[in-house]
Amino acid sequence: MIWIKGVDASFDTLTPKKAKALREDGFEVYWQCLWTGGQRPGPAIENLQVARANGFTICGYISVAPHHTGSWHVLRGREGIPQDLWDDLALVVVDVELEGIPNEMIREAVEALAIPVPSFNKRRAIYTAYFAWVGQQGDPQDFTDCLLCNALWDGNEDFDFPSLPYGGWTPEQVVCEQYTGGGDVWGLNADLDVWNEELLLQGDERMKYTDEKLDAAFTAVLTTLASALDLANEAGNAISHHVNTHPGGGPTITTAGEMQALNDKINANEAELAKFKTAIEAATHVS
Repeated sequence: MIWIKGVDASFDTLTPKKAKALREDGFEVYWQCLWTGGQRPGPAIENLQVARANGFTICGYISVAPHHTGSWHVLRGREGIPQDLWDDLALVVVDVELEGIPNEMIREAVEALAIPVPSFNKRRAIYTAYFAWVGQQGDPQDFTDCLLCNALWDGNEDFDFPSLPYGGWTPEQVVCEQYTGGGDVWGLNADLDVWNEELLLQGDERMKYTDEKLDAAFTAVLTTLASALDLANEAGNAISHHVNTHPGGGPTITTAGEMQALNDKINANEAELAKFKTAIEAATHVS
C-alpha cells in the first residue's frame, strides 16, 4: 500500500496561500464535510474549489443523523454543489458517528450515493470509528461492500486498523485512516489522515455514468414498482373477498386471518418501496 497525506479543514477557510503551503508540505488529499446532519459548513464549496485549483485530490463526506432518512441527508449534502465539482470528488463518504442512527439509515444513504445517475454515482464508503461502529451500531458485518475510512486518533500516521478491526472489513478495504482531530496545520483547524492512494483513485472509470448503468437503475426501479402494483392488487382482492364474505359490513372473527397474508407481504415490501423512493428522488433531483 502507498499512503499519501490528507487534511480535513471543513470548518475553517482554505485560502489559496494556505492550500499552497499544505501542498508544499506534502499533503495530496483534501476532504470536506458537505453536511453535518443539520447544516452545511459555510466555506464548503469554496474550500473544495480552492483545493482543486491547487492540485489536491478532493473528497467529501455527509453525516447522517437520527432525524429524517438516509436519502434525505444525502440530498442535503448534494444540493447546491456544481456538477463539475461533484464529478471531481474522488469519494463521497457517509459519516457514521452520532448516536441513535439505525443501520437501515446508513444503508439507505450509501445506496443513494451509489445510484448511477450523474448527480450521484459515487462508490459506497463509510467513515466511522471502532467505538461508534461497535458500541453504538452493534458491529454490523453487512457493510463490507463499502470502503472504510477509519478514525483512530492516536496522533501517529501508522496504519492501525489491522490491530483493532471491526465490521468485517479487511485492511485492504481501508481507504483512509484519520489519526488526529482539531489541530493547527498551517494556520488551519484541521484533522489529519493518510490515504491508500491506489484504493482512493482506482475505479473512477467504472463509476462514471453510462447508458447501461442508467438502464440497470431504472430497470430496478420498474421492478420495484411492479412489486408495489402487485401489492395493491393483493390488497384490492383481499378487500373484495372480505366485502363479498361479509356483505353486511359487520364485525367478524375471520378478518385478521384473512388479512395476515397481505400484512406479511406489506412488511416484506417495505424495504423495496424505500429503495424505490430513494431512486426516484435521486433521478429527479436538480442540483
